[in-house]
Amino acid sequence: MAKKDSNQNINLGSILHNKSKFIVDILDYSLKNKVDDKTKERLVNLIGKEIEKTGIIENNILERLQKIESLLGPKEPKEKVEKQSLGIKLHRPKETKSFLSLFNNSKGLKYLTHKFNDGKRNYDGFIELCKNEFDKGKSDYPNVPDAVLRRIEEFAFAPNPEWFIRNGNRKIFPKKGWAEASFTEWYNKDINMHPGFDSKWNTEMIIPFKESIEVRAGNLKTIIEEILITGLGISKSNFII
Repeated sequence: MAKKDSNQNINLGSILHNKSKFIVDILDYSLKNKVDDKTKERLVNLIGKEIEKTGIIENNILERLQKIESLLGPKEPKEKVEKQSLGIKLHRPKETKSFLSLFNNSKGLKYLTHKFNDGKRNYDGFIELCKNEFDKGKSDYPNVPDAVLRRIEEFAFAPNPEWFIRNGNRKIFPKKGWAEASFTEWYNKDINMHPGFDSKWNTEMIIPFKESIEVRAGNLKTIIEEILITGLGISKSNFII
């Protein structure tokens, strides 16, 4: 078995070497001959994809690619242009972190999940403030994933909220949020304050939402186990993790 694996590795190495040499030959030809810019651009994109697929990353290939790209002039990478034209975001984790920090440091969004520290807020004024902060956050951090934004919108502003939490492969929809009718009716009663003070709303709405947008203390192991179950299903038992 070991010998067979060894032969397979040798064959793979030979294939990659030949492909690498072929790529270098094509690049040399394009540099030495009059190849139009459109063909050069297609060549750069094609070889870029081959590098991604096979993992061929050799200095002589990269140097030749850089020379061709310099001849073509400064351009945005094709992948980036395509993603922008399709409206696909390039996820930037630091932007998401900054956006979600509004739930810890803001005048409105923070208090969707934290208890008020200055008395009960007027509902309409409070939600309007939250919406303004949310819209500004989307403008300031345009690469926050749409799934995160939809979750917050559902929780904060949707009359029929559809955000969910997971239990293994199952999605559980609490059907609760700040704009849902039964909640607004509860909130607008004089005797009630923030839902964080109420055991029902805190347990069924506030805590589940918090846990759906951040890894809270003690939850990392459970989250990883759920990801493994979701991704691997019953085949999880075939892996040592």
